[in-house]
This record gives sequence, structure tokens and C-alpha cells, in this order.
Amino acid sequence: MTLVTVDFYDHGTKTTQLTQGYNPQYKSQISFRSEMNSFYVEYLAKNKMRLEVHLAESGKKAILLGACDVLLSELVYGERLAADSLSQKTAVIEKHLNIVPNAALTGAFSSQGNSSSSLGNLRIKMRMRKPIQEAMRFHRDTTEVMDATRAATTANGKPGSQPLNKQLVTIQVVACKDLQVPYGDAFKIAPFFYYHFFTFDERYSQTAAGNNPTFQDSQTYSMQFDDGTMKYLESQTLDIVFFDDNAPLTGLERGGQSSNLAGPEVDDMIGICKLPLADLAKGSGINGDFAIKGLKGEPRGKVTIKISVVDTAASGKKQAAAQADIKASQKQSFNSGWERDVVMRVARKLAKLSIDVELMFGIFSRGTKSCTREDFKYCCL
Repeated sequence: MTLVTVDFYDHGTKTTQLTQGYNPQYKSQISFRSEMNSFYVEYLAKNKMRLEVHLAESGKKAILLGACDVLLSELVYGERLAADSLSQKTAVIEKHLNIVPNAALTGAFSSQGNSSSSLGNLRIKMRMRKPIQEAMRFHRDTTEVMDATRAATTANGKPGSQPLNKQLVTIQVVACKDLQVPYGDAFKIAPFFYYHFFTFDERYSQTAAGNNPTFQDSQTYSMQFDDGTMKYLESQTLDIVFFDDNAPLTGLERGGQSSNLAGPEVDDMIGICKLPLADLAKGSGINGDFAIKGLKGEPRGKVTIKISVVDTAASGKKQAAAQADIKASQKQSFNSGWERDVVMRVARKLAKLSIDVELMFGIFSRGTKSCTREDFKYCCL
């Protein structure tokens, strides 16, 4: 019985299923979800992914048989995109890796006259869910965008003028309805989504289950509505891309039941919701059900989205005005006339009772020689 372990980036080690035989068919699909930033892109360009083959028996410690490495730079520089510009679907990279024997095992075999520089080949397939070239272009241009944004952080872009107010934009992806996929049973899908808003980091959701998943994913962004931001909101859409985490790689049927090299091609992208942002530029929120469409424009379901815009300065002024109204109302209410009215109301009630005055005062003073307002309030309540 053997298995393969995979170590990638800062993720924990993942393993395939246990398989018997000298020509094991692992039929396992392993995925890693990472934040697409400049450090991650650089890591892919300069590092390797390590795969190790272990001999494993029930109740015993696994023994390392051999290992192989695959250059991750092939995902960066060898990327081939599908012709469909909307999908930006990356091609699957297939590799046959030489398994280098464990040094300890090589020494044991050599002493017996059986030396070998290879334990065999390990066939793998790998691909990026999202094209890496797009991320490389984005991170290359981010500095220029941020510099332009900082230059426009004052009114009319003039230094020394009144700074623009901060706006809080909250994007909430609530749930999806009736998601559809062109393969298998839609009830067995594991949908998740990602989107990229303005110059902020990409947002990835948790993986849900079924074709009517509930996400309740909310993220708030603090930004200034300068010329660059307004241009973005008025001209761009928020593209929320939905994927099926259970979708197989190309050439493998659902559940990994086929090892055929020319297996049916399956796209793990469920669809895209393209949401216009022009209302945000007007200071209005967005709330409703929006269509999710496939690569050919076919309906793939709906998603409920709520986006709100809050002007922090206006919100602060409203809160200050409300506090001022409360204090004014209290000052107007808690005057000498109000106090006399309360005393008379209590006196009329107590006048009907046959109680000694000192005993009555003791009740209100809570057994002391003085009666504070707090004591009086406590007794009345």
C-alpha cells in the first residue's frame, strides 16, 4: 500500500488515498487556495512543489520510498489560456516525474547488488484556477494605481485643500439560488466564489454545499471617492466568479473514477455575476438578486447581493446631532418644575398611607440620614 504526500507553499501536507500494487492509480485531486499577491507570484516563479511516495501499512509508521519535485514556474511562464477571453480558463499542465529513491533505501539496495536511480514515474496534472498572468499584470500596475489614488486624495486633486471624506463600502454576498452545472448532479457541488474590488486584495469565500448555498460573506472597504475611484465605479463591474470545488480536473470524471488521458473536459467555473457599480458613485446602495451566467451567456442561477455606502463624516455628524438633541431634551426636562411635579406626585400617593414620617424617610434613605437622588430613584423603581 502506497500513498503520495504533497507539500505546497504555506499549506499543510496533503495526501492521496492509499492504493495497492506496483502500478498504483491514486485518482486523487488536491487543491490549495492561496491569496494572490506579489509574494505568492514570486514564490511560484522561483520554487518547487515536492511530492513524496510512502509505503504505508495499517498500524505502522509510513516509510519514505522516494520523492520528486516539479517546478512551479511552469504555472507562471508556461501558462496557456483558452481562446475564450471571458473564461480566461487555464490549460492543464501534465507532467511525468521521475521518483528518486530515498537515500537510505538506495544504500540497502546497493549492498544487495540492486542499484537504481529511479523508482518509476509519477504522473500528475496541475493548473491554476485563475490565470497567473493576470495577477502578475495587476501587481505590476498596483503601485502606479496607488500612487495615482494618493495624488487625488484631496478635493479637486489640489494639495492643501480639504481632504475628502472616507466612505465605507460594505459588500455582502448573501446566498445563491438554483445553481446549475453542465456535468453531474448539481446537488453535490461545493460552490465558492471570489471577486476583486478596486485596488484591494482579492476576496475568497468559504466553500459551501449544494446548489442553493448560503454564504453570508461580508467585507467592508474604507476608501475615498476621488476622481480615480469615481471613474472606476462609473465604468467597471464587480465580477463575482463562482467555482465548484468538487469539479474534477480535465481528463478525470467526477470522483476521480477515470484515468483516461483523453477524458471529458470539465470546467470548474460555474459562472460569473457581472454587477454594475455606477449606483455606488451616486452614493446609493445595491440590493437584489442578480443573474449568474455561463461562458456562453446561459443562465446558471442567481445570487443575492447587498452593497451599502456610508459617509463616515455624515454619519459622525448625525450621531453628534442626535446626542445634542438628547442632552437638550434632558436639560429642558430635568428642571425645578419637573422636580416639583415628581415630588407632588409621590406626596399624593404617600399621603393616603398611615406611616410615620421618620419611617417613611428611612425607606427612601435606605436606612441613612440623607436621601440621595439615586436612593430616591431606587426606592421608586
